This record gives sequence, structure tokens and C-alpha cells, in this order.
Amino acid sequence: KEIKGTERKVAAKIGMLPAYAGWRDGVLAAGAGERGPLDQVFTTLMAWTIDVGDYVTALPMVEHAVVHKLDMPSDFNRDPLTFAIDQICEDAIRAYDQGEDAAKTFPAVVLPMLQDLVKDHDVDLHDEVEAKLHRALGMAILAGAKPDDEDDLRQRQVQTLLAYQRAYDINPRVGVKKDMDRLKRELAKATAAKAPADASAAADDQADTDTPPAGG
Repeated sequence: KEIKGTERKVAAKIGMLPAYAGWRDGVLAAGAGERGPLDQVFTTLMAWTIDVGDYVTALPMVEHAVVHKLDMPSDFNRDPLTFAIDQICEDAIRAYDQGEDAAKTFPAVVLPMLQDLVKDHDVDLHDEVEAKLHRALGMAILAGAKPDDEDDLRQRQVQTLLAYQRAYDINPRVGVKKDMDRLKRELAKATAAKAPADASAAADDQADTDTPPAGG
């Protein structure tokens, strides 16, 4: 019987994946092998693993598929890495857009790992997908800011702005323009607020320098 509902599909995949775990681990341990019809079984399991949100388990599968140039099943129109980045970054952006509670459930560590895969294997991504990766990375950086630590927040805002700018340069329709404008305003405001304090500290230092030592 065909399962149509997304939640039911995910639940079914969660139930089926453990049965394939031993075979999957064996394929990863064996490394290279002869190409065959089971390659697409492997990439199907990779896609399912991403679909259920087990990104950390999926990443070695993605790298294996990239290294050994495995194909996705015929009903997918993307290569394994493009599929993985697109799907994972969509999930990341959705989680960060939903707010702090949802953001905490997303394993942000997978995003720089995906970026490393692209760099290590010199993968030429579609502009839309690469831009989405940079947007998700920027959102993850900002979401990791420490509470009550203004310096950490400012550093992360700068790093996030750089990530958003990179995303925008690649694809202006990636959806970061309003967030970039907001970050620029917040950073400008923080810089303006800090300037009087810096000037006061500098004046105090100068006064200490100009004061002759006692008992000359």
C-alpha cells in the first residue's frame, strides 16, 4: 500500500532503517567496490536517513556516494551531494526560522561538515544550493550566540553578515536581504554606542599618563 502522508512516510522510514544498518555499515567499511544495482539501494537509504533527520549518520553515506560517484535512484533528479545539501539546509533554515526551541534541536555541526565535503571534493554546486548552504551556515552561527555576552554576539553578527553576503552574491533570491539590512543596522548601533565608552577610556588613560609621579 502506497503511503501518501509525509509524517507517515517518515515514521515508516524510521521503522525500516534499522533493518539495513548492518548492510550500510558493511558498505561503508568496505569502501570501493564494483558498481551495481545495490548502489541505488545505498543512495536510497542515504536519502531516507536524511529524510528522518539523522544527518550525522547520513554524512558518511553522502561522502561515500561522492567518492565512489554513486547515482541516486531514477526518481531523483539530483546527485547525492546536491540532494543532501539542499534537503539538510532546507531543514536547517526551517528550524532556525521557527525560533530558539526548534533551533536547539538542529545539529548545526553538520553544516560546516557539508561545506568541507564541497571543498575537499571540489564539487561544483548549483548556485541556488550553494547559496542556501551559506545562508544556513550564517543562521547557525547567529543561533549559537551566548546569552548575555555582547562581544560574542557582535562577532557572530559579523560572521553571519559575511555568510549572508556570500549567499546573496551567489544568488540574490536566496532570502537574506532583509536579514542583512537588519544586521547592518544592529552592528552600526552597537558601534555608535561603544564609541563614547572607548573615548572615555582613552581619555582616562591619557590623564594617567599626564599625571606626574608623586613625591617628584
